[in-house]
Amino acid sequence: MLRRLLRLTVATLAFAWASAASAGLKIVETGPAAQYDVQRLVLHSDRIDRDFLIEVTSPRTPILPGQKMPAIYALDMGYWIAGPVGRMLSTSGAMRPAYVIAIGYLPGQERARNVDLVHPRFTRGGETFGGGGAAFEAVLLDEIRPLLEAKYPLDPGRAYLFGHSFGGMFATEVLADRPEAFAGYLIASATVLEDETLAARLAAAARKGAGRRVYVAWGGVEAERITKAGAVVAKALGGPRSTFTLRRQVYAGENHGSYYPRLIVDAFPWLLPKPAEHHAIAFDTALASRYVGTYRLQDGRTTTVYLKDGRYLMGQLTGMPAADLFPENKTDFFVKGFDAQVVFDASTGPSPGLTLRVGGADARALRVP
Repeated sequence: MLRRLLRLTVATLAFAWASAASAGLKIVETGPAAQYDVQRLVLHSDRIDRDFLIEVTSPRTPILPGQKMPAIYALDMGYWIAGPVGRMLSTSGAMRPAYVIAIGYLPGQERARNVDLVHPRFTRGGETFGGGGAAFEAVLLDEIRPLLEAKYPLDPGRAYLFGHSFGGMFATEVLADRPEAFAGYLIASATVLEDETLAARLAAAARKGAGRRVYVAWGGVEAERITKAGAVVAKALGGPRSTFTLRRQVYAGENHGSYYPRLIVDAFPWLLPKPAEHHAIAFDTALASRYVGTYRLQDGRTTTVYLKDGRYLMGQLTGMPAADLFPENKTDFFVKGFDAQVVFDASTGPSPGLTLRVGGADARALRVP
């Protein structure tokens, strides 16, 4: 049955191609596709004489004057999906808005990960790995992060590290030695058993967790050394004296790479949970005259508030689409699906100003006369 379906699919595609060709359709240009609104950087570190490819995926949410945003640092370029999926999760309101910083290598240099992402040197199958983890850790913490935090509105206190496979091993080593380096960790399929000191170091680090969230995951049908390693990490970080907030997740029936998309969908919202739900009440249209108008932020952008269909308030910030404003009470309104609220100044006449609350940050805007 499957073979018949495949033959039918191939025949259908061949017919469609022939029909398109007969209609005069032709390919006029081919080339690599670039993700929309993603910035690409190539950084060189003199410390280890290495070039790094960085892709910065920004959240599609207004960033207020002076606001700093969380950032998830995804090793191995996040397999090219962490950025787009992370943006979709934050846009849909499943998680707090965050930048996703994908870190990897230029084409042809990808095998450098086998050195940079592994702290201890070891040999497996006749091939030697590791030895560069400590040096790359210094580059990440002392060079890459400071540069990006100066260039983008990133909050140094809300940086999260995400690694899978050797990347998971790297994240585990960073957590063991410097748990305070990141606000949370996503450790997936970490191959950590080569480092015999790690379990004890993790147990010691667990007392310094200070509530940081750590998501530890692996596929249910992975190699035994990986499933054992995952259990070792989870046990060390989830002991009775641990001060981490730990989630252990085994993806039943999944192999080393097959669960990766599900991992992002599950783990990102857990690391950066969305705020509490807001509940709308009926809007008193008699209040509309107090709120309708234009309000200017400190950076010059404006928020325009207007009445739609004589029944609903709408708000639009410069550069963003208009959104429905749902009332929680007489002065507080929210946008469904986003971590965004508008709080009008209480007044018996036209409100003199409002406060925008986006992603946990506040910004004042004053009415334009």
